[in-house]
Amino acid sequence: MESGGAAMTGCDKIVEEILEEARQAVRTKLDTAEQKAAAVAAEGRRNAQEQAATILAEGLEQEEGIRRAARSAAALRVRNAKLAHRRRELDAAMTATIAYLNALPDEAYFDRLLPVLGRSVQPGAGILRLNARDLARLPADFDSRLRVLLKEAGVEGTITVSGVPGAIDGGFLLQYGDVEINAAFSALAEEKREALEDLINRELFADGEDED
Repeated sequence: MESGGAAMTGCDKIVEEILEEARQAVRTKLDTAEQKAAAVAAEGRRNAQEQAATILAEGLEQEEGIRRAARSAAALRVRNAKLAHRRRELDAAMTATIAYLNALPDEAYFDRLLPVLGRSVQPGAGILRLNARDLARLPADFDSRLRVLLKEAGVEGTITVSGVPGAIDGGFLLQYGDVEINAAFSALAEEKREALEDLINRELFADGEDED
């Protein structure tokens, strides 16, 4: 009986050792699993933080892009409004200038017209066309003044006033063969208008750059 009890005790020890080894193996596996789980969780948190940072950065970049686009659109609207206002002022000034020239007394009118004609004359036979109103109020000495004008300009040629009125608001048309010089007030105003609009556009564009 004692030997049997001793045998059972020895067996119990062996079983206990086996169980302890099993428990140790389980604890080791559990520790390893917990470590892996902790590592996975930490990696997940890092990934989540990186993704959140990326999303935030992208959001801020998009927001800044929207702000830049809004500022650019607002600046463009302001420049367009300024340009439209300047154009209206320019149109009014040109219209007023043409009206002023056409309203000049006869002598003053042709005193203004002849210097412009002097800058337009060329060698050869020129045909001068005026509108009906100006033909009707030509000064008596206009032909002689044309000859003096050619001499002062140092141009060899002639200028003949056509009896056929030109369809112009004022000023003149001067034709040399197939070449016609359009010095009508409306044409001169439009030429100046384009130059002034270019200047206005450059000024407004420069102002827009400074604002940005």
